[in-house]
Amino acid sequence: MRILSIALASALLAGAPASADPNAATAWFNLCATAYNTGDTEAALKACDRAIAADPGKADAWFIKGSVLFGMAPLDRAGRMAAPPGTTQTLQKYLEIAPSGAHAGDVKEMLDYLATHQK
Repeated sequence: MRILSIALASALLAGAPASADPNAATAWFNLCATAYNTGDTEAALKACDRAIAADPGKADAWFIKGSVLFGMAPLDRAGRMAAPPGTTQTLQKYLEIAPSGAHAGDVKEMLDYLATHQK
């Protein structure tokens, strides 16, 4: 039932401009986080993009988007990864907005891993 609610909420909000509601960034972020937590990476990316469009300073949306992109990167046998385009920039944006934020340590670890294991 929860996934149906996410799909319905996404469909209802899909036609609305990101800035039409003063709470749009929060609404889109909530969808982003819920989709991420349920493993729906495609919906999470779309909702995070909408949250970021509504409020580019919403650090947690950048964190979730970066985490999704990082998690989508395939690893080869040597442990080298091919992260999707924009992964590093997305994670760096989180640190730019929230350098000592709740997820700063995780983001730094992901960036360090990318720096040493990127194909």
